[in-house]
Amino acid sequence: MDISITRAKEKFWDKLTQEISFTSALALDVGCGDGSRSVQIAKRCRFLNGIDPDQEAIALAKRRNITNASFEVGSIESARLRADWYDLVFFTLSLHHVATESMVDAINAAIATCKKNGRIVFIEPDHEGSLYEAEVLFSACDGDERKAKQRAEEVILTHPHLRHETLITDETQFRFRSFQAFVAAAHPKRNLSHARDFLKKH
Repeated sequence: MDISITRAKEKFWDKLTQEISFTSALALDVGCGDGSRSVQIAKRCRFLNGIDPDQEAIALAKRRNITNASFEVGSIESARLRADWYDLVFFTLSLHHVATESMVDAINAAIATCKKNGRIVFIEPDHEGSLYEAEVLFSACDGDERKAKQRAEEVILTHPHLRHETLITDETQFRFRSFQAFVAAAHPKRNLSHARDFLKKH
């Protein structure tokens, strides 16, 4: 595909490893998708299990052949995961994709599978930036997820069994080589007549 993706700040994982220990950790990647972020976790921990309800995405994750990782189809709410097993549980851009009425249950399930002194890491998209604007203006990528993102943030911050420690910010830049590449990658569904000017501006 004619698309170039560049991370503006490649420091997120380094910052995170300064806050928590990965070295001997057993990790769970909730909503791992195609495993693109699982790679970053797996190379820093002892072993990683990835879980996602999308069968096709899990197939792609398995094709990455990450030697210290396994992947399975399922959701954290319904999967039979061992209690008190994981040192680290990651929600990698996934909590806001959980049905709003199930977000608390998903976190409860993560807490149950996490060791007493384990950590849960939520990686969630912000509510600003040009990609966020494109999602809203053109119904691109996953479309307008403002309500879901706000609900996910609210659930994280108000959950009675979570102790909040650190907020780490990061930025990703997506650069498209052509308008056709943007359409192919982001699947915009409306206001396309304004998309070219938007892309030139940003």
